[in-house]
Amino acid sequence: QTYTALTTQSGVFDGGPDQVKRILGGDDDILYFTEEGGRYPGVHGRNSEGRFFTILEGDYNDETTGLSFSPNGKFMYVAFQERGLLFEISR
Repeated sequence: QTYTALTTQSGVFDGGPDQVKRILGGDDDILYFTEEGGRYPGVHGRNSEGRFFTILEGDYNDETTGLSFSPNGKFMYVAFQERGLLFEISR
């Protein structure tokens, strides 16, 4: 297999990837990751077809952390480190 470098330089993702979690299951096979700082830190994803997308972005100059999912995969938990904000997001 050949490694291919990709960039999100022109996209919203401008920090370094931090925590990584994966949800498996049919068409919903998504790799989620948080951002190590950046202008608008958030949670981003990449599906099994290689498409990148943004789940959420904050209007904070902070770091997203604590990425986790409920056992049934219906709830995502994420925090903004410096502000001490914790979010529960349902899908």
